[in-house]
Amino acid sequence: MKKGLITDHKPASVPERMLAPDSEGNRRTLAGLIRFSASRKLPGFSLTELLIAMVILSVLVLLALPKLYPLVTKAKTKEAQIALATVKALQDAYKLEHDRYAATTEELGFVQEKTVSEGGTAKYAVTISSAGETGYEARATALVDFDNDGTFNVWVVNESGKIDEKIPD
Repeated sequence: MKKGLITDHKPASVPERMLAPDSEGNRRTLAGLIRFSASRKLPGFSLTELLIAMVILSVLVLLALPKLYPLVTKAKTKEAQIALATVKALQDAYKLEHDRYAATTEELGFVQEKTVSEGGTAKYAVTISSAGETGYEARATALVDFDNDGTFNVWVVNESGKIDEKIPD
């Protein structure tokens, strides 16, 4: 026997090394373990139980949606209010420089974000409906009917700076 080598070592078979003895001390074979696990039922949910749970959740969502529409509309109207506040600030600066209010958003320097009809994300179109030396009126008109009732939201601002909802949605 050469120094450092063990020649009389015989490896155990794979099932004996990998499988622990059962409660009676017998080692299970791999084939026996496969048959045992295939015959056992694992805990879980049936397809019927999952479908019933999904139907219940769907009904609850449908009941909650009408209460969410006003919140969605209110959140989307913030876009119009912010745009009109920007127009108000730009008009005030324009008036100080030119002694009159700007008649167009281009003249004012207001850059409209791409609207949904142009492939963008802005849901309101901002325009200046009237302008002169003493006053102006700017409008933010909704391009989307938020609650599908056929009414499109319109917000206005004038030289006083008060932002009002002319046509509610």
